[in-house]
Amino acid sequence: MNNKPPFCEQWLWNRAPLGMVVTAACVVSVLLTALLYPRDGQEAFYYLAIAGGGIVFWFLLRFVGKRLEGLQSRLETEPGETTQCLMVNGAIQSPGVAHLGEGALFLAPIFGKMVTVDLEEVDTVRECGWFNGTLLICKRGFWFEIPGRKRLGVALPKSVAVRWRKRLVAGS
Repeated sequence: MNNKPPFCEQWLWNRAPLGMVVTAACVVSVLLTALLYPRDGQEAFYYLAIAGGGIVFWFLLRFVGKRLEGLQSRLETEPGETTQCLMVNGAIQSPGVAHLGEGALFLAPIFGKMVTVDLEEVDTVRECGWFNGTLLICKRGFWFEIPGRKRLGVALPKSVAVRWRKRLVAGS
């Protein structure tokens, strides 16, 4: 499926939310500078650094977004459904791409090796609203208990999680 999720289900590294964050940083910095110039004089221009921070933030997250788009386009050639996700493998949390194929879940982080989870090997699947210390808004998290593996979890947009829940739980 190539459908984009609703706005609230998009990740911060997607174009629409990222553009809003950078625009807000630039607008806030210009407004602060204009409002505080009469009081602070030349020092009010330091508030323009907020815009610079927003632009740096944009470059970093856009890099992550481009990398994920490339991973997603490679995995979409396989049969199954592919979506962007936030994954935890052991102690490492990373943005990535999740692909639910026939009987297996593939998790590809932006850096590192792809993790393949045979759904038959999963003992239990727990669904959560908090994921690795982060509140998931418009997203759902799944924690997998697999013999011989430390921690493995994936957070997905809510619309995708609803579709995948049955297949993930049925495999365990």
